[in-house]
Amino acid sequence: MATKIYGAFTLIGGGNNSLDSIDGANLVDGDVAIVFTNNKSLVYALDSTSGDPESSPDIIAPDNSGGAKRWILQSNPFDVTKSDVGLENVSNVDCTNASNLSTGTIPSNVLPPIALTNVQTAVDEAAMLALTAEEGDVVVRSDENKSYVHNGGSAGTMSDFTELQTPTDSVLSVNGETGTVTISKGDVGLGSVPNTDFTTPVGSNTTHRGNTSNPHGVDKSDVGLGDVPNTDFTNIVDANTTHRGLSNNPHSVDKSDVGLANVPNTNFTTPVGLNTAKTSYTGVATDHGTAATDQIVNVCYGTGSPPAANTTTIGSIFIKYTA
Repeated sequence: MATKIYGAFTLIGGGNNSLDSIDGANLVDGDVAIVFTNNKSLVYALDSTSGDPESSPDIIAPDNSGGAKRWILQSNPFDVTKSDVGLENVSNVDCTNASNLSTGTIPSNVLPPIALTNVQTAVDEAAMLALTAEEGDVVVRSDENKSYVHNGGSAGTMSDFTELQTPTDSVLSVNGETGTVTISKGDVGLGSVPNTDFTTPVGSNTTHRGNTSNPHGVDKSDVGLGDVPNTDFTNIVDANTTHRGLSNNPHSVDKSDVGLANVPNTNFTTPVGLNTAKTSYTGVATDHGTAATDQIVNVCYGTGSPPAANTTTIGSIFIKYTA
């Protein structure tokens, strides 16, 4: 059977214009399909025995009657070679990796500038200018303890060199003094300090270490205790300084000061007078006869009439409520 060429506009999805919608029953080995999608064309060749799982865009399986048939993406369907595009002399080598360049010569004009620095020594300016030097070379002047770098100039003078401004490892000055410096305690603001070991007692003219008799005359005001009397409070003191042991309310505290202003001064351990303890209640007879008492002896409650005991016993209370 002759090879057929099919066309499609999408790869998968089963639509009329998709590659996988072409009926597998009509496909034979070697058929070609060209898919125009995403502004490019892809070329597929049918392999009737592949059976590989579908993996778009590389492998496309027909949706119907495909069996083992698969459309295989062709990376170079027309067998184009480097000679066909005029590159037959170009090796297939990654030239971005210098280790792959094993033969040939690299032109010097494509190489970055390379500077080889020489370090030379000169005893004075004349000897320095007589040296053969080029840009980047360093000259050490032994007479100045300075170093210079050639800056590329060609005037033949010191303008062709730039001094290297690097600090040296020597001390430049001590307390503002330069050269050979000898300093004393006066140079650092300690001229009046004696050369004395204060870790041990010294003469009375320089210290009073160990003196515990208040040599500076400190008093109680100096330590913030000017109003404190010099009194031994571990024992009872005179009345003008304390009232330790007094129990007659020296500060005149009353019941209002302790939050009991509304409490009457009454002994509640015994019955109290009628003017403070008896209260009239609505519905309770206040006349208990000649043998009235100020004590409640019986309390009952109910929804009907009070029992006989509550109507005959003095001091009884009956509470009636509605169920």
